Amino acid sequence: MRQLTEEKKVSPPKGIKDVPRFLRELLGGFFGRLFYIFKMVWETGHWILIAMVLISLFTGFMPVVGSLLSKEILNRLQLVISGMDSGAFWGSAVMLLLIFFFIYRILNQVVTQINHAVTRVAGEKVVRYVKLKIMEKAKEVDLSSFDLPEFYEKLENANREAGNRPIQVISATFDVVSKLISLTSYVIILVTAPGMWWIAPIMVVMSIPTAIVNFIYRHKNYRYM
Repeated sequence: MRQLTEEKKVSPPKGIKDVPRFLRELLGGFFGRLFYIFKMVWETGHWILIAMVLISLFTGFMPVVGSLLSKEILNRLQLVISGMDSGAFWGSAVMLLLIFFFIYRILNQVVTQINHAVTRVAGEKVVRYVKLKIMEKAKEVDLSSFDLPEFYEKLENANREAGNRPIQVISATFDVVSKLISLTSYVIILVTAPGMWWIAPIMVVMSIPTAIVNFIYRHKNYRYM
């Protein structure tokens, strides 16, 4: 009841009242917390965000590169089977494409391991930074504040979530960025391919129901947490 009465007393600023509630929560809540987490990780170590940006760009473009390499290998093998390309294997285009494909697979494995290592190290550094911030804040407040259930609950939540929540949020954000890069690249390839432009709209339309269901249940899980 106390929270409800306090919420009734606080009125949103002028101009924000006209914005729908969903947009207010999205702009003021989600993006505000997201920018705060990015700022906190940036203060912990600049290299963490730089490494995550580079890894997300790599993981976004590499699936498209792998698909193009696979396409070229299949086309070359089709020419060999049909007898149109009967040259020796050593030094041929198929051999070079296979070498590039193996390098692509090795790079994927290496970057995956680097990503795991960066996430673990970044998690430890963020935990240390957040714990120090909590201790500094605890020194500033009154001893009587520790008897308040609301303050103690916030303190315990910060201590409990400091170990995984910030890095999880940033990793998920960069994962979304890499998926959008891959999706955009595939759509561009399909649209520019001769006679294949109609596949891209069909893919987008077919993915809408899954995206809606996924968003609804993730939003429910977010509200629950």
